[in-house]
Amino acid sequence: MTKRLLLCVLLLASSSLALAATPKETGFYLGAGYGMTMFDDDGAFSGLSFDDTDSGYQVFGGYKFMRFFALEARYSDFGSFSVMSFPFDVTGYSLSAVGILPLGAGNWELFGQLGFGQVDLSLPGESSSNEGVMSGGFGVRYNFTEQWSVGGQINVYVWEDSSIGTTYDLAVSDSSITIQYAF
Repeated sequence: MTKRLLLCVLLLASSSLALAATPKETGFYLGAGYGMTMFDDDGAFSGLSFDDTDSGYQVFGGYKFMRFFALEARYSDFGSFSVMSFPFDVTGYSLSAVGILPLGAGNWELFGQLGFGQVDLSLPGESSSNEGVMSGGFGVRYNFTEQWSVGGQINVYVWEDSSIGTTYDLAVSDSSITIQYAF
């Protein structure tokens, strides 16, 4: 699935070379993404039946202060996972600083983000558990007009949990194809 999504991004980017434009250097932007998600339990569910993958989506927005830096807020729905057939949903919120590295004439960009946020774990019919997290990610983006871009990125939310006596380093991540609009 990830290979197909990457192929679609590359085909879209290469077919729009004639439309390529340098992206806006400052201003607000909004975006959305869809892709594969994974829950890393650090061995907390070792020996148990654990479904640790799903698909999820994200929406994000931010302000680009200059060509190389932006601040971004993000909501991610990582989907549902299960331990011994008991499902739980995972969502996350984050606020990140984004470093941007334009490549070549400026149509391609590499970017990395680092921030903090919250992950909500919820069981159906039960209250949710909220955890403070560190968040990070990186990706590549192609700007096919001044306002529109498409990209691929990986995001991860990491936290420690000691609610069952032993401390585990837990993480939830996504690999997504995104589209972004700059105002």
